Amino acid sequence: MLLLATIIINSIILGTMIFFSFVMAPLIFTKLEGEVAGKFIRIVFPWYYLFLGILSLFSLIAMVFANRMDAIFMILFFLGVVVSRQIIMPKINIYRDLSTNNNRKAESMFNLLHRSTVGINFAQIVICLIVISRLVLYP
Repeated sequence: MLLLATIIINSIILGTMIFFSFVMAPLIFTKLEGEVAGKFIRIVFPWYYLFLGILSLFSLIAMVFANRMDAIFMILFFLGVVVSRQIIMPKINIYRDLSTNNNRKAESMFNLLHRSTVGINFAQIVICLIVISRLVLYP
């Protein structure tokens, strides 16, 4: 039962990440005006990370109780969520605001931090794929 719950939780995490990355984000930036899209993203991202953080914590706890070594992967996943939400995201918002005044250094920092969150997000998708595969193939 714990195994099935963990598979379901990680599948929800993966589905959420793929949907947000490949459907929602592109739609937001193609269908909404730039300023509106930016404001909307600033509202959505904290909730996105909170949702992923809570689910990954549930997954991690379930894996610890099930004596799964895959818990190590979920620790990394959870840390990625915390770093992205609590450290990088606030800085991205600051540098984005500063870059609107043609501040090249701020724009450069925004781009660097944005790429780092994209990289973390991609790594988390890979982690989810690995965890789900291991849970299914090696119950």
